[in-house]
Amino acid sequence: MGGWKKANPFSAEYPSWNTLLVLYVLNQVRVRALVESLGADFTTAGASPAAGVGGEAAAAVNTSRKELTGFWQSINDEAAIELRGVAPLAAPIRVCIKGF
Repeated sequence: MGGWKKANPFSAEYPSWNTLLVLYVLNQVRVRALVESLGADFTTAGASPAAGVGGEAAAAVNTSRKELTGFWQSINDEAAIELRGVAPLAAPIRVCIKGF
């Protein structure tokens, strides 16, 4: 073999390691960095408009950034997710079950 496995060791977190999994993990890291930088930009810069964007367009950009970072924070807040458990799923499950 060409030494790929030695050069790319994998964590016990994964049952196997291959190039597709490497791409997946790298993508997750990049998405996290991107979204968290949007949140950092939003909180440090306040509601400053994007470069070259003004008025309603700037407000829309800032609203979208705020919604995206809020969503990201909520899906990564494991403590809050564990605290709520499956309760947030009760209503959608009831809707699905009624349909059957």
